[in-house]
Formats: sequence, structure tokens, C-alpha cells
Amino acid sequence: MAKSNTPYLVVEGLAKHYGDGEARMQVLDGITTTVNRGEICVMLGPSGSGKSTLGRVLCGLLRPDSGKELTALSSKDLGEYRRRELGFIFQFYNLVPDLTIKENIEVTAHLSSNPLSMEELLRSLGLWEHRNKFPRQVSGGQQQRCAIGRALVQN
Repeated sequence: MAKSNTPYLVVEGLAKHYGDGEARMQVLDGITTTVNRGEICVMLGPSGSGKSTLGRVLCGLLRPDSGKELTALSSKDLGEYRRRELGFIFQFYNLVPDLTIKENIEVTAHLSSNPLSMEELLRSLGLWEHRNKFPRQVSGGQQQRCAIGRALVQN
């Protein structure tokens, strides 16, 4: 996808906290940013800085304290949004242990009307020779690349 100046994601005044009273911890405080179509955005920060929380809010998996809520969408519309617009790699890869590396990626390929070529994706991720192995049979880095493949295959 070519990079453009067309806003793809706009975040304004996003805030999120956990806990109440003395245990209250502000995790996100007034996050404002724009990501243009075709840009790659990286969230970088120390453990506990709110990266996963921001990802969960942007995916509609968690309600923010302020900012536009995706969770106001119906369950069906939210599911469609996630299917069409997002590729998300979980901190814990959530690979299906009884599916091969290739099958773990194919699970999300079926959600796209225009998925990437499975062979090209597996080769570019260095997983071609491991495509018929199960997650327990490959390294942690290979499992992570499988999770990345699952996010990318939807194109």
C-alpha cells in the first residue's frame, strides 16, 4: 500500500486509567495522533507504559475514559471493523496449538477478500520450511513471525 497524506487513523484526547482511589493509575493521558494510509506506526516504550492498552483501545477491545469509542459500535460492526481494517499481533501470540504454522496463518486469510499469497508470505517470513510444523515445534521467534503472518495475510 502506497503511503499518502490521507488520514487512516485519527486519535484525539484518548485517556484510560485502571483502578480507583489511591490505586488509580493513569495509563493513557490525552493521546492525540494521526496515522496516514500506508504508514507503518510503531509504539515503543518501556514495560507498563501503555502500549498494549492503547492497542486494545484502538481495536475496540477496551473502553477508553475519553476519546471516541469504537465500543459504541454494535458487536457485528465492531467485528467487521476488526476484520477489514486491523492486523493485530498479541503479546502472547495466541497460536492454535493443534494447527500447523501454515494453518494458523490461513485462519485469518479466509477473513479477507484479497489475501496475500500464502507461499510468498511464508517464504518472506522465513517460515516456508516450517509451514507443516506445529507451534510447539518451532522457536519463539518463529512463532512470533507466524503471528505477524496472521496479521499481514489479510492484506
